Amino acid sequence: MQKILQEFEKQSEIMDSKQEMMDEVVDDAFEVEDEEGQAEEVVGQVLAEIGIDLGDQMSAAPGHAPAQAAAATEGIDADLEERLKNLRS
Repeated sequence: MQKILQEFEKQSEIMDSKQEMMDEVVDDAFEVEDEEGQAEEVVGQVLAEIGIDLGDQMSAAPGHAPAQAAAATEGIDADLEERLKNLRS
């Protein structure tokens, strides 16, 4: 009986140490997310202080307009649908 109790105590200690390690890993993972959020917040504050609004600048950026991208996607979708019909028949 004594041996069984000692083995139980040993296994309980092992389980406790594993639980503690898992808790630390989870805490570290959430800490990283918090740091990323804080970094984004600081960058936003700095950009606001110097008068840069990325939302306005991104919409005026050169490149494909959203409507053009949507039209291109629709063309690709139609092509894929046609290929699928050909495979089924």
